Amino acid sequence: MSELIQTADKVLNQSVEQFPLPIDDLVSELLQAKSYPEVCYYMGKLMGAKHFINIDQLPSDTIEALRQSMLPLWKESHLWQWALEKPYGYAGDFVALELLYDNQAHATSSPVGKLLDRWLLDSQLGFGVRERKNILSAFIQKFTLARFQALSQKTKVLSVAAGSARELRDLSESTLNTTEITLVDLDERSLEYAASHLQRIMTA
Repeated sequence: MSELIQTADKVLNQSVEQFPLPIDDLVSELLQAKSYPEVCYYMGKLMGAKHFINIDQLPSDTIEALRQSMLPLWKESHLWQWALEKPYGYAGDFVALELLYDNQAHATSSPVGKLLDRWLLDSQLGFGVRERKNILSAFIQKFTLARFQALSQKTKVLSVAAGSARELRDLSESTLNTTEITLVDLDERSLEYAASHLQRIMTA
């Protein structure tokens, strides 16, 4: 373990010119990780390294070399690979968000990839995505039920950039029955996905 710590510490003691080189060693150690604490430690070192350099000072070939050195690591994780490759042509598509909402390491990730999945899901990003959805869902649930009880009127909900509409799909069936939902999104695949899943809930 002490050798692994020394390898990670090299990242924090290098100059801008040397920056990409020890990253290869750190990635190699991460690929051999057997436990979640190991992954958390080395990912912390890896992510923390950016605070010790000015990315604007790095030439484009150095940035590309750094990116290439990271690829073997990301290929182990379905979540990371999807986020980097952007199969639908843009970041933060509905599939990527569904992966974060589900909060589960993906079945197709390798053993170390599942640990990397877990690290991402437990990160502030993963937590924030789920918490935002939960807050919005709770607000809609409270507002629509109160309106229906007071006025016997359904609430019209317009969701712009709806994605998978997970905040609506998490509502109870009784709440959904007091709403009229309109979904708007540039990606037809997300609309089809959201509509089919909403339909299953409302006809269950």
